[in-house]
Parts: sequence; C-alpha cells; structure tokens
Amino acid sequence: MPVIDDGKGGAPMVGPGGRVILGWVPRRFDCADQSLSFDGDREMLRRQMSRLIEEAEARVSDPFLIIERSPQYFMQCLCEGNGWLLEKREGEEERHFRALAPAKGDQGPLGNALMQRILAPRRQQGWYLTQDQIGEVMSSYLLDEPEPDWLEWERFEV
Repeated sequence: MPVIDDGKGGAPMVGPGGRVILGWVPRRFDCADQSLSFDGDREMLRRQMSRLIEEAEARVSDPFLIIERSPQYFMQCLCEGNGWLLEKREGEEERHFRALAPAKGDQGPLGNALMQRILAPRRQQGWYLTQDQIGEVMSSYLLDEPEPDWLEWERFEV
C-alpha cells in the first residue's frame, strides 16, 4: 500500500496513489507490508499533503517531496527561490517529464477550453509553479485522480 512517510520512522499513513517521501530518505521499505489503510477521507489526505508541502518548503536542506508508485513511476517536486519545480517519471528514462507553468492568462474561465488551447498561439512558459499548484497536482497524483486541466508536460533528459 502507498504511504506518506516523513522520513522520521513514525507510523506511515496509507493513500491510494503513492508513497510520499519528504526530503531524502535513504532507506527503502515494502509498501505492501504497511499496517495502516486508506479510509477514504480524500480531504484529509489533501490537508496532509498541504502540510507536507509547507514543511518541505521550510526545510533548510532537501526541500522536496516525492510520491513513489514504484521505483520508476513517481512524481517529485523541489522548492527553489523562484517557486516549485515538478517532474514525473513513467517507466523508462525517456519517459521523464517536467511540468510547464501555466502561461499568464491561461487560468481564466475559458483558459482551459480544449479548442482555445489548441488554437491559441503558444506563449513562453516557465517551469516554476506556485505552492497551490503543487498542492493540487501532488494531491491528485497521491489520490490517483486525473491531473488538473491546466497542467502540461514536456519530456526532458535526466
């Protein structure tokens, strides 16, 4: 079962979409052997994810979170001075992606309409997301829900 792990050796909390690691945890454990189970409280997991993101941001070293589904399937975010960087990997090395920040103006009521996204001219996008955007994406991944409509990915080599 996937768990939330703060790396301090405390009792993990189980969620449906992946094991959450706060900072670098050099040990590994078998997620299938955890004793706690996900009780269906999705809002509680969203609140817990927000708390972990805030905790990661406050860390002096290793200000990142990882949600690991398996060794080659994960999403990770890193807090830097300009915001948050977000990556995901879906198997092989060529399936490693970096999130693009929504271009300015893309989050209005019509900003996510499929035809507008297809027909609109491309604007330069950055890679830094806000804490709220990271919370939304990481919570969706942890809960095994669809990604937000505004989220776009680009493949990159690691």
